Parts: sequence; structure tokens; C-alpha cells
Amino acid sequence: QTLHQQLFETTTYNELQINNIISDLLQLGYQFLSTLHFESKEALAKNFVMEELLDREQTNLAKKVSRSFSQKLQKSSYKNYEHHQNEYRYHDKMVRFHLSTKMRSSDEYLQQQNDSFDLYYLSNKLRMACDMSNRNSTTSGQYKCHFLDDLIPYYEANFLEYQHHPSLTVYYRILKLIKERKEEEYQFLKKYIPQQLTHFPKGELRIIYVYLQNYCVYHINSGRSHYYKELRDLYDVLLREEIIFKNGYLRQWTYKNIVTVGLRLSDYEWTEKIIQQYKDKLEPEERDNAVAYNLAALHSARKRYKPALQQLHNVEFTDTSYHVGAKIIQIKSYYELGETDALYALIEAFKKYILRNKKLVPYHKK
Repeated sequence: QTLHQQLFETTTYNELQINNIISDLLQLGYQFLSTLHFESKEALAKNFVMEELLDREQTNLAKKVSRSFSQKLQKSSYKNYEHHQNEYRYHDKMVRFHLSTKMRSSDEYLQQQNDSFDLYYLSNKLRMACDMSNRNSTTSGQYKCHFLDDLIPYYEANFLEYQHHPSLTVYYRILKLIKERKEEEYQFLKKYIPQQLTHFPKGELRIIYVYLQNYCVYHINSGRSHYYKELRDLYDVLLREEIIFKNGYLRQWTYKNIVTVGLRLSDYEWTEKIIQQYKDKLEPEERDNAVAYNLAALHSARKRYKPALQQLHNVEFTDTSYHVGAKIIQIKSYYELGETDALYALIEAFKKYILRNKKLVPYHKK
């Protein structure tokens, strides 16, 4: 009502007017985000400029833009599916340019248009096949990746032609890893991907490394605890190359998972280094809580039970995960310190918390 009075200089409140302004502002916000994203896609912008110039039969200007478009693609280090899509767009516009000049000679761009589209389709199809296969195996999904039974034999039969394209190699081998769970595929990817880091944007690399992490977790859940070392090796790469950071920050749960891996390996020096080195990479509003909890977990693993209990005083139970984890550390500490009364009192309180907590799924409660 105060805002309405300031805007319209009247004491008569009209909710519809306010709602209309809020709606218009929201649409402008969406438009801003769209423009922001578009401005980061320079190749896409060149594509649309060429398309508009060709529609207006401005062939001389289109030719000038095509040169900068080509240079942009050549300078790009990325060789992922999106790069192949941009190559296709460039060649597509050059085919149109060639036709607009009424030339009757052979058009080299037509073949390049076809080839770049094949690379885009194959790389993106394999990428989606990995996502679908992974979800089918982890969430009991029923996804169907059409034409895959034809594409895989085609790719394998033409391997020599495609072996120098990282996006095809990475997703083909990941697909085999998901379907066959063979160690040789994992070891190949573990060595190959760090050699191709410049060819993929970091957002895509995060997803690629999730597949390798899932493979390790699968073996850990099957009782092969030595795969914790493999997970630590993957995290080392993700941290060193700053792949794991999103918008410059490390998520508190990722931070906790990395610490947990170090504790499982009893590599306390590495774990403490991780806690201290990357604490400033946590979101400011999550930082103190995450650091306090993980330091408590480290003290507990080192059998420093009193410092662990003291550290837990600094943890705010903002999330069920922290609450449950903290109580488990407390119970272990009271047991080891022989503080029987505190131990049994906490066990009873913890039982009630677990039974009454609706956010905990049955598996976690058990």
C-alpha cells in the first residue's frame, strides 16, 4: 500500500495496478536473463546476424560477418556438442550465402554442413544416451534412446574417422562404462578426460565427472572400499582445475562429501588441508556451519572426542543431515569417553527425533 501511494500519489489502494507492475517487472527480468545468456553466446549471435543479412540480401555484409564467425569458431578451444552445432550453423549460412550469389560452381560448404551436423547429432545423441542409461540404472527409469542400436555399430565401424573428436570418445566410453561397468573403461576415462579439459566447458565437465564418481560409489556400495581412493583422486582433479565450483562457490554438501572420503581413507592430513584450503570457497551464509561440522567430524575420526564435542557447539542444525551427523558424532564421543548418563540420554532423544522426523526417508531412518 505504501508503494502504491508513492507510485500513483493516491491513498486509494488498487491491488490490480500493483500486480500489473509486478508482472511487467518480472517479464523484464526474464528478458534481461535471456539477453544476458544470449550475449555470452557469440557464435550464436553471429549466426543470427548472418541470417538477418541474408534475408535482406545484404551479401557483402554477410560475407564480412562470415569471416568473423569463422574466426570465432577457429579460436574456440571447445570441441563439445555445442561447438559442433555452431559449426553446422556456420556452414548452413555459408550454403545460403553461396546460393544467394547465384554461383553454379560446386559448393564445398554443403558437404561441411552435412559433416558438422553428423558430429553434432552423434555427440549430442551419445550424451543424451549416457544421461538416459544412467537414470535407468539409478532411478528405475524407463527412458528409450531411439536409434542407438544403429548408431553404436555405425560409430564403431567408422572409429578411425571419429577418433579425434573428444566429445564422441568421452560419451561413447561413458556409455560403455554405465552399461558394462568395466574397469578398463573407467581407467581409460580417468586418464583421457584430464587431457581434454580445454575442450569442454566446466559445467559439462562437472556432469562428465559425476559418471566417474557414480562408478566409484557403485563399487563402494558393493563392499569395495578401495574405491574411496579413486574418489579422492577424482576430487583432486575437480578441485585443482576448479571444475567443481559453481558460480565460483563450492556447495556445502560437496565439501562434506569430499571430507567424508578423506575420513574413510583415514587420510587426516589431506582432509584437514581440504577443510582449510577450500573453506573460503563456500557460500558465505553456509561457511561457518560447514567448517564447524567437518572439523568436528575430523576430530572424531582422530579420536579427539572432547574437541569434537566442543566443535559441535558451533554447528547450527539448519539441515537434517547436519543434525543426524552431529548426533552420531556425539553418541560415539560419549561412548568412547565413558560418559554413560549423557550417552543413554542422547540415544533416547535421538530415537525420538528419528521416529518423529518426517523429512527422513525410511531407508535413512533404518
